[in-house]
Amino acid sequence: MAEPAPFPSEKELEEMQHRLVNRMVKSGEWQRIQDTLRTKLSESGWTDQVKSHAKGT
Repeated sequence: MAEPAPFPSEKELEEMQHRLVNRMVKSGEWQRIQDTLRTKLSESGWTDQVKSHAKGT
């Protein structure tokens, strides 16, 4: 039975994250996710709540 692969190091995880984000940006997926999140937060009223809280009202 083969030994399980060791967990990646912090540096390897950062490199994987960097490659993933770059791939998502190039494909347009990053922007699509941001737009979806922005819409959902706005529709739920979260954006207005945060703005109101920041103004202290």
